[in-house]
Amino acid sequence: MNVVETEHLREYIVFSQTLNYAKAAETLFLSQPTLRAHIRALEEECGASFTVKRSNELILSPAGKFFLKRAREIFKLADETAESCREIAEESASILIGFPEYPYLEDMFIKAREELNEAQQTGLELLFSPRMHANVEAITQQEADVTIYPYTRDYVKRDRVNVPLLPSSVSSIYLGEKECRFWMTKSNPLFEQERISAADLAGSTLLLGNTQNMLSAGPKFQEYFAASGAEIDVDNQPFSSYADYFLTDSRSCFGIILEGHRFESQARKDFRIFTVDDVSVYSDLFLLYDESHLNHVGLELLQKIKEQHGVATA
Repeated sequence: MNVVETEHLREYIVFSQTLNYAKAAETLFLSQPTLRAHIRALEEECGASFTVKRSNELILSPAGKFFLKRAREIFKLADETAESCREIAEESASILIGFPEYPYLEDMFIKAREELNEAQQTGLELLFSPRMHANVEAITQQEADVTIYPYTRDYVKRDRVNVPLLPSSVSSIYLGEKECRFWMTKSNPLFEQERISAADLAGSTLLLGNTQNMLSAGPKFQEYFAASGAEIDVDNQPFSSYADYFLTDSRSCFGIILEGHRFESQARKDFRIFTVDDVSVYSDLFLLYDESHLNHVGLELLQKIKEQHGVATA
């Protein structure tokens, strides 16, 4: 039966209490013709009449009594199912995680889930997004439930943690620091060069995404290279996924990638990950989330991650 017919079952149960169309229609806030039409539709589907008239009064036929019994069973099962679903929902969560392509971060989430399940049985589903969600917008626009957010350190403050300014609705957990690596494709003339310095990249273009943190990161990288005597350009482009970013092929461009990143491009013969001898850039990693978009299971998962790192929210 479809949704409308299921509602018809409820109407039939109400009607059976009085076997009076006028009273039942009033109780159900329906017109009598509508109620009659709905019950007639049930009778036609079953191929049986649910009522018979005796001494000018309606009584249920044998088929009507059987149908009433089953209708009550169906509604009882529906109520029990709904209650069970509510209970499951209260103790479960499906968490969409942005920017997960680091084995140790995936292990972090899995370990936190295991610890949570040891303490209490929950239904916790972890979903890892391949899209470019390493930004504040992914949280404020509800594109992801939590995301890993790399925040490049300023050159003048390169020896200390750089805490980002976040919207009041967004909370963060500090996960540590990672050194930036760089990448290029085989079309770049420097691809086969054993060691690369800032001077080798002078005049090249650093390719970045166009999210707010990447727009702010561009000038920071220019400052790092300038400190080593090299000027580079920055090109911020919209990329829908990290695959799109790493597949960009240009003679004059190179990109960034954090140490420990796992990506299929690393196995490509035309793709190289490298360090720059005289440029050392670190990014601080934060886990971003909006408490109002997570239920207690999701928040308990994050609490386990806080315990793992021994840090409070930033």
